[in-house]
Amino acid sequence: MKISFFILFAIIITGLNFISPELKSQSSQIQQNPASYYLGQNFPNPFNPSTTINYTLAEHGLVTIKVYNLIGKEMTTLVNEEKPAGNYSVKFDGSSLSSGVYFYIMKAGDFTQTRKFILMK
Repeated sequence: MKISFFILFAIIITGLNFISPELKSQSSQIQQNPASYYLGQNFPNPFNPSTTINYTLAEHGLVTIKVYNLIGKEMTTLVNEEKPAGNYSVKFDGSSLSSGVYFYIMKAGDFTQTRKFILMK
């Protein structure tokens, strides 16, 4: 069977890939045991009234994610618990807040990262 360049290109672009089972199991092990911490940008951004924040923990420990307004006042705590290493997501509902720019900060072990997000009503 002959595959044209355009069909092959379409398969690559659309994410359809043909990976051996061995490679798939290796990639799932990498996802289950992440090597570093990560705080993702929320999606969608700007949002109204809710958004999702993805984060990754490299090792077991206490993680906190808090939301602050522009002047540094803590608005809410999204996560404040011990979790094992892995990938997570948390949903934020901003319906009780006014439109504006906010920040969310993740702290886990020695890792701290801040991201900005915008609530538009």
